[in-house]
Amino acid sequence: MDHDQAGRDLTAFTSLRHTGTFLCTELEHGNDVASMETVAVLDRASGGFHLHTPTPGAQKFMPNTSRTGGPKTAVVAARLIVDGEDQSVFLFLTPLSDHTGQLPGVTVRRLRERTGTPVDHALTSFDHKWLPREALLQSDHGRLDRDGTLTGNLGNKRKRLLRSINRVTMGKLCMSAGTLGMARAALTIAVRYSHSRLIAGPRAGERIPVAAHRSHHGRLLTALRRRTR
Repeated sequence: MDHDQAGRDLTAFTSLRHTGTFLCTELEHGNDVASMETVAVLDRASGGFHLHTPTPGAQKFMPNTSRTGGPKTAVVAARLIVDGEDQSVFLFLTPLSDHTGQLPGVTVRRLRERTGTPVDHALTSFDHKWLPREALLQSDHGRLDRDGTLTGNLGNKRKRLLRSINRVTMGKLCMSAGTLGMARAALTIAVRYSHSRLIAGPRAGERIPVAAHRSHHGRLLTALRRRTR
């Protein structure tokens, strides 16, 4: 697996009592993960971290963080800061809400509905939210020792960043595949409907399907040809 799992209790997720979500994209940075501003500062006194959103543009701009659907826990991408030094982006397992509401240090602002695929996008920010040591997801590519020393087998920050979020690539492929299936289903519906949707014909009182018009069926046939390639 991408990160250590030994000793981590995932029962709440496997039993569907908690919903997991992924927070990487920020409001002002889009896919520019290298410019991410969210930080997780090592607190040497407690051994944990303070997860913080330093600017409005650093708010996480991703869906499925509201209380809809029950308690949520996010895997949050943030810069690991150790003694003031940026150690690149790591992932932190961060509870967002429970059955009573949003947890302290977490603010979720739902955005208005929009046309297209219904996704509950929201702006999620953190105000020095304390996380225990176990919140840091680590493995051989980057491991934080108890004394605050970072070790890894990749050699530089960029490679550690890419390894931390490499599941994103697979996720994008899965989303693209799902969209392809929806497009094919939509095309099938359009073709069938074109034969049942009747409009006025060239002669008085005549009714013909829209598929009879080349301006309509021509585009559908072009799409069907591309589908069968």
